[in-house]
Amino acid sequence: MKSNSKKSDKSFEKWNRDEIARAFGVKRLAHSPLLEKWLQYSSPITQMEKDMLETLRKSLEVNADLWNEEELKFKFISFVVNMAQLDTDVSRSFLDRKISAVVQDQQMSGIVDFLVATGNIEPQEPFFFLHEYKQERKRENDPLGQLLAAMLTAQALNAHEGRKPHPLYGCYVIGRMWFFVVLEGLEYSVSQEYIATQEAIFGIVSALRYVREEILTIIKGS
Repeated sequence: MKSNSKKSDKSFEKWNRDEIARAFGVKRLAHSPLLEKWLQYSSPITQMEKDMLETLRKSLEVNADLWNEEELKFKFISFVVNMAQLDTDVSRSFLDRKISAVVQDQQMSGIVDFLVATGNIEPQEPFFFLHEYKQERKRENDPLGQLLAAMLTAQALNAHEGRKPHPLYGCYVIGRMWFFVVLEGLEYSVSQEYIATQEAIFGIVSALRYVREEILTIIKGS
């Protein structure tokens, strides 16, 4: 039987995927129609964008194991995200914002590196998370566990917004490797790695652009 009292606050960076599964009953699916639909999306990319992505790809190829987290964000991730044009008239991107909520009986909180949500000054209803991680040679925590902790917190926040529950989309990055995650209810699925130093860099942009279109569909269809 669950206690009626809240457990003490536990920040996102202290969670790993096994603890998430035990604490909240979250299950990983081997196959997800939502994830497959997301990653099958293909967005047209102009020649100018291809040229820019090729420059970024070559830079990452040389520096993936050298850049620290801030350098990876500033010199690579920010350009790729900007190309996806995630901001719309009904949602926008936020960086380094704290979110908190009670998930089941556990108080959860933490700083989110990047999220797309409704709201102007403060994020209101989150839809997408991007968790930027340290360079490849420096893995100190479980980025998937941290991402799931943030997404579950967002789920709890969204439950108060009055909108029909919708899936949450996310991504975590380890150097040149990008992993896409979808969470619906207490089930989640994770993509194979997209290696940004290869042709997969174009798929990364398409996946981010899908998020923009999906957010518009969810908001305008509710």
